[in-house]
Amino acid sequence: MNFVIQAATGCPVFPVRADVPDAESCALVVPEHGPTAIVLMGTPGEVDPTREATCDVHAAHFGPTTLPRWVRLNIESARFSQGVCDGGEVAMPDVVAAQRSALCREVNADRAALTAACLGRTGVHAPDVRAINVDASGITVRAAFDLLRLEFGDEVDSVDAARAEIARLLRTVGP
Repeated sequence: MNFVIQAATGCPVFPVRADVPDAESCALVVPEHGPTAIVLMGTPGEVDPTREATCDVHAAHFGPTTLPRWVRLNIESARFSQGVCDGGEVAMPDVVAAQRSALCREVNADRAALTAACLGRTGVHAPDVRAINVDASGITVRAAFDLLRLEFGDEVDSVDAARAEIARLLRTVGP
């Protein structure tokens, strides 16, 4: 199951079968069943894909879907190998969400630096790159026929910290 985190809530959003939004509860296993899996448990809340930008981000990352409805999993708890925790400890809003568009514009203002950062960090030379997302963990870049990820050194806790990490990424060539 491919999902994208809704910036405002920190909850996963994903397309589903027609009956899922009507369920009382559901679980999402990330990344898959096994010893390192995390099981997110909660209630599905239907999302209108024509009004929720997260659905567009999902399409940019994973392509179009044939599933008819979309949900946000309102996380109530999470289970992992060390135990169980409250949903509030897992679903954390993205601190840069309100400035995402401005941050993308700032990154895209210097395409040469972005191209160099992509080459230095991922080894991919892609002359036509464009930042399509900035979140608390890094920058997602569309490069020709692929998506590249430029991770920040640490997750940021403010827009100013994101700007500092962006500047660092764009001026350094290697990992």
